[in-house]
Amino acid sequence: MNVLKKSGANTAFPPVISLNVGGTIYTASLATLTRYSKSMLAAMFSGRMPLETDTNGNYFIDRDGKLFRYVLNFLRSGQLHLPKGFAEVEQLKQEVDFYQLKDMVAHLNKVSSTETPRLNQGSRCYEHVELVCRPRFVEVFGNKATMEECFKKSMFSPFITVESTTTTEGTVNLEVKITNRRGDFVGNEPKTTILQALGNKGFSVVSAGYLQDQKSPAIREVILLSRVV
Repeated sequence: MNVLKKSGANTAFPPVISLNVGGTIYTASLATLTRYSKSMLAAMFSGRMPLETDTNGNYFIDRDGKLFRYVLNFLRSGQLHLPKGFAEVEQLKQEVDFYQLKDMVAHLNKVSSTETPRLNQGSRCYEHVELVCRPRFVEVFGNKATMEECFKKSMFSPFITVESTTTTEGTVNLEVKITNRRGDFVGNEPKTTILQALGNKGFSVVSAGYLQDQKSPAIREVILLSRVV
């Protein structure tokens, strides 16, 4: 399985995308996949993240391939269409939670409350953290509370600097930079320690790969992690 080297915005991708979702092949326009700007799919095809491909060059997502058809139909129409007697609402909610499609979650919650009230007990939501590893420093992008939970009292505390903060829908996202410009860390030590700290808090790696800027020879590693919250 190959990892693509991508950088830049959506223009780095073709207008029509071929996806391999858990072994099932789909074709959709880039505009459809990025329709909801705050979704995981929009982030994946933003140009910031490395994406894996299968041997045929299809972008690979390691999720439920059969249920993705309902996700894709929602992206296309903005409507939720489920067959009569659909028995996998809970499983579909888990997939939609992963893709962070809040509008589709709202539709599924209505289905859950009217047809299968017990399903709300099993719903899950995912939190994501992104690491960008450069030769001289590591950047960690995630929720402010999570950053404090993982790193406030860690060995990195003296070297953490806040780059910027953004607030969306009541959630503060903190861009944290952990530097080793003073020579306090060597090689992969910062990355390894950060991954261990996040792993101790329930995060696991979703994707990893390398990116190279078009205007610079510098190569950076990007790692995406998630956990159920």
